[in-house]
Amino acid sequence: MAKTAGLAKKGAPPAREVTSNVIEADPRRSEGKTRPLKVQVPESILSEFNGEANERFEHRNGSKSKLFLEMWEIYQKHK
Repeated sequence: MAKTAGLAKKGAPPAREVTSNVIEADPRRSEGKTRPLKVQVPESILSEFNGEANERFEHRNGSKSKLFLEMWEIYQKHK
């Protein structure tokens, strides 16, 4: 049976922790409005792409986008 004796106690809730504003502290630069790019590729290629993105950008948020943009820059240089 659950212990409910402690639920009857009254008192103030614990103090709220103060944290920094993570939106303002975001180090990612904004390059303007972004739009999703949806493509269909075989699972094996997607798995390799995800692995490469995670390896290059250390499993950080946006690693696939960063890898795509890096590939796009290389493509533009060799066009």
